[in-house]
Amino acid sequence: IGQHILADDIGEFAFASGEFSTQSDAHTSIYVLRNQTTDGTQTELFTDASAGAISVPSDCTNIARISIVARQANEDGTSAIYLIVVGHDNNAGTTAELAAPTITTIFEDTNASGWAVDTTADDTNDSINVLVTGAASDSDADTAARRICNSLLVKTAMFGCDPNWGRIIAAAGSTDVRMSESRTTLRIGGEVIFQSGVPKPPSPAILAHMKTDAVEIELDLGMGDASAVMYTCDLGHDYVTLNAEYHT
Repeated sequence: IGQHILADDIGEFAFASGEFSTQSDAHTSIYVLRNQTTDGTQTELFTDASAGAISVPSDCTNIARISIVARQANEDGTSAIYLIVVGHDNNAGTTAELAAPTITTIFEDTNASGWAVDTTADDTNDSINVLVTGAASDSDADTAARRICNSLLVKTAMFGCDPNWGRIIAAAGSTDVRMSESRTTLRIGGEVIFQSGVPKPPSPAILAHMKTDAVEIELDLGMGDASAVMYTCDLGHDYVTLNAEYHT
């Protein structure tokens, strides 16, 4: 809400009253994160309980005030409340905490005295925001966005910071979605890289955007007014290593 603001993370509620030079460069956001665990293993919180992470744009600094409510299910008298304050900086694509987080225990039941919370800056897993616009129907928009998000070729290209327009358009084109090269426009980081059947050399702005923690892909099919947005992440060496070493 407000002006000069785009909420581009899953479940983000964003507000701004203007900008310094680009959209969303001065704003505040609210998120609700959640997850559950059955043991003492450290468990990460997400905006959709499984995958939605909060990203810090390249060359930006933020402060996060995190309120955590924890409760052991089906057991009375086992709850805790914590408050965390921490700052983050994304310096040309490298994200880190500015200092150790300040963690305050507001309340702990006796049975929760062994619980603990912490924060870390994830500089490994980059998020990908996929927006499909101009679709002939909601179903077409959803199908195209989902196929792009699930494409291993797109994910690996993103990991390599490669603005591979062919993989993105080919992913959408492998569905039964109504689309035509002559009407299709692809933008990465807001910059056109393919339009009306003609690819364009990636601009310096696109190449810089590919190195950020949140890559934005917008595919305009030019067939209607329907749109859909979905979120995914890149896929790199650690994914292959993890699954190659796992044995049943």
